Amino acid sequence: MYRFQSRSALRTAGIVLGALFVSQLARAGQPAREPAPPAVLETADAPRLAREVKAEKGHVVIVQFWAGWAASTPQQMPIIVELYKRHHAQGLSVISVATDPLAQRDSRVLPLIRSYGITFPTFMRTETGDAAAFLQAVDAQWKGELPRTYLLGRDGGVRRVFGLRFAAPQIEQMVTRLLAEPADATGRRRGRRGAPAPPTPTPAAGAGFLGG
Repeated sequence: MYRFQSRSALRTAGIVLGALFVSQLARAGQPAREPAPPAVLETADAPRLAREVKAEKGHVVIVQFWAGWAASTPQQMPIIVELYKRHHAQGLSVISVATDPLAQRDSRVLPLIRSYGITFPTFMRTETGDAAAFLQAVDAQWKGELPRTYLLGRDGGVRRVFGLRFAAPQIEQMVTRLLAEPADATGRRRGRRGAPAPPTPTPAAGAGFLGG
């Protein structure tokens, strides 16, 4: 009786192993699946980026500049991705700008976008102009440190600028508060009694469209 059970078990194990072997052979002949591409990955100079940001007026917007080589990117990007997942339906938009050289689009930027699970629009800085001019057009106060994150209210005004570090609870608290602010048809916030709040001052000429 014992010998019969042992032979039966061996026969069953052989069938299972054979099926696994055939399955592996079948997979070996199939091409590897490519990860899904990001929603958007395009190039943008400062004027194009300004138009993209302006088009999001009425939403709470995070604009993040990052680079694959920047040490803080692996800490910050997952926070931004999670914020987008949790609050996009309530009106949060995210625009990210990868400042790596265009030559590293396929070797560095795309793999990182897939690794972080980024689904919001991402742009790469066009190299028709120098990096310093691009930074000054965005924000005259920006000295080039990366990552750099701008948080905009529904009225399009910059409410907070984050540098190399920020905490997830801190930025989520601010995003939640901004999402709760109502906006009228012009995108301006309303005061406590329903009157439109004063519009956010426009930065002076040359100050950059995201800074002053």
